[in-house]
Amino acid sequence: MSYKKLIIKSTAAIEIEEIIAHYFEINKTIAKKFEKDIRNCFLKISKNPESFQFRYKTIRVIWLSKFPYGIYYLFDTDEVYILSFWSSKEDIPTKIKKLFLV
Repeated sequence: MSYKKLIIKSTAAIEIEEIIAHYFEINKTIAKKFEKDIRNCFLKISKNPESFQFRYKTIRVIWLSKFPYGIYYLFDTDEVYILSFWSSKEDIPTKIKKLFLV
């Protein structure tokens, strides 16, 4: 089984770090579960990026299984580009248009 290289855009990394810090302030166990959920999604994406739904033209999303967040990404033959990490409660269509000019 081949794996694709994950490249996390700096804004996505910052979004993830901020949310982990938020959960850590609430409860360390929840923060660890959140991190594990993200790692599982990254593994799924790197194994099989084409299996998740299109959201905006070529941008795909995978939803965390236990938290209301999605990982938005693009991929080519060798690499997956993690573009953003957003809550399902955010105005995602507006954010997509602003950030990616879709």
